[in-house]
Amino acid sequence: MPDLMTIVSHGFGTLFGLFLVAFLLYWLVYELVQKKYLRAANYAINMNKEIDMIAHSCGLRHAGS
Repeated sequence: MPDLMTIVSHGFGTLFGLFLVAFLLYWLVYELVQKKYLRAANYAINMNKEIDMIAHSCGLRHAGS
């Protein structure tokens, strides 16, 4: 399977090739930002659960008390 630059330089016009590359880069960055947002949210939720579990094992009701 040919790579993206080969397709752009041989199969399509320059303007369409540049549009295709720009669109793919935009989509890649958008997907990475969305996934990073979800990973950060899951990390914060799980960290709070773990801290509450440690506090409970020390005899506290919540970590803030």
